[in-house]
Amino acid sequence: MPAPAPNPAAWAANSAPTPRGPKKSRKGLKIGLGAAAALVVIAIASSGGSQTKDDSNPAAAQGSGSAPATMVAPPAPSAPVAPPAPVAAEKAPDDKAKDVALGPVETNDVTGWTSVPVTITNHTTKSSNYIVQIEFVDTSGTRLDETMVAANNVAPGQKSNETGQSFKKLDSKVTAKVTKVTRYAA
Repeated sequence: MPAPAPNPAAWAANSAPTPRGPKKSRKGLKIGLGAAAALVVIAIASSGGSQTKDDSNPAAAQGSGSAPATMVAPPAPSAPVAPPAPVAAEKAPDDKAKDVALGPVETNDVTGWTSVPVTITNHTTKSSNYIVQIEFVDTSGTRLDETMVAANNVAPGQKSNETGQSFKKLDSKVTAKVTKVTRYAA
């Protein structure tokens, strides 16, 4: 005698229902959507809630009302505008430059590279960071090389001794000069 066919309905009746965890709250989603809707309402209210007619744009005016729009000629070009005059403060001596002093240029006997001692003194009332650009020039003033020196968190009244280093073999009659000092609060 053949075995009876399995009955899926009986299996379902004998199996226990799978336990479900507590229903997830969608409170955060509802609050977020409510806040977004409120922002949209506020944005519409602040713009007046209606579209405004832009009279300065003839293309926008066409078709927006029942009367035909008239083309308005653009205003005549005015005289060329001169560039603004330089601000007097730009020509004033830079007080940051007073914070930097260069020592005598030295040449390393082994490498032949030129260097210069740099002393940075913070004359401000707040801790500052410095970036100093230095160039090495020959007797005619031609730039032979350049370097940068940085000092961070220099306290008021504090000195920081750094070295401006060239990685080139330069002529023995080289001088160094500061080309730019950047100072900003630490």
